[in-house]
Amino acid sequence: MESPIELPSSPGAREITWVHESTVARSSSPFSLAEQVYAWPGQRYRIVIKLPSMTIEDGRAWQAFFADINGAEGCFWVRDSAFLRTDELGLGVPELDGPHVSGATVKTKGWALDRQVLRKGQKFEVGGRLRTATADCYSDPDGKAQIKCWPHCRSLAGGQPIEWQAPKGVFRASSVPEFTWDRNRLQAGFQFSADEVILP
Repeated sequence: MESPIELPSSPGAREITWVHESTVARSSSPFSLAEQVYAWPGQRYRIVIKLPSMTIEDGRAWQAFFADINGAEGCFWVRDSAFLRTDELGLGVPELDGPHVSGATVKTKGWALDRQVLRKGQKFEVGGRLRTATADCYSDPDGKAQIKCWPHCRSLAGGQPIEWQAPKGVFRASSVPEFTWDRNRLQAGFQFSADEVILP
C-alpha cells in the first residue's frame, strides 16, 4: 500500500458521520420464519466528511489534496478529531500483552495501575487500524487490561503499541466532490465519503 497522506488542516470538518459496516447475513425459513444469522469476519468503518465554505487558500489546498490522491488511488489518514484526548496523560504506555489470534477482546499491558483507561465508544489504534472500545475498560493492579473492541482484532503480534490519545485510520475516497466558487470568492462547502483500507 502507498503511504497515506494527511488531510488539509484547514478548515476543519463541519461534520463527520461514522458507519460501522459488518459482513453479516440473515435468512429466514419461508415456513417457520425461524432465522439464521451468518457473521463473517469483514468489518470496517465508512465515513462521510462535510466541510464548510472556505477561503481561496484553503479551497486550493483541498483541490490539490484530491488531485494528489487521484480519486480512489491514494489513501489518507483520518482521526476522530472531536474526541482526541488531551487530558489524563499519565495512563501509561500500553501495548498488546502477547500475540492475539482473533476475537473481540484483546489483552494489553503497560497501563497506569487500577484506573479506567478507555471509555465505552472511545477510539484507539492497534495493529495499524482504528478501533472502538465497546465497553468501559479498567486496568488491574499490574497495569493489565482486556479491551473489548470493534473491529475485532486478528493475527496481531505481541508488543504492538496501543495509541489512545490521537488514534488514526487509513481511508480511501469512495466519492469525489465538486468544487464551486461563489461570487464572494469563497469555495462552497462540500462533502465526500471514504472507506477504511483493509489490507489482505
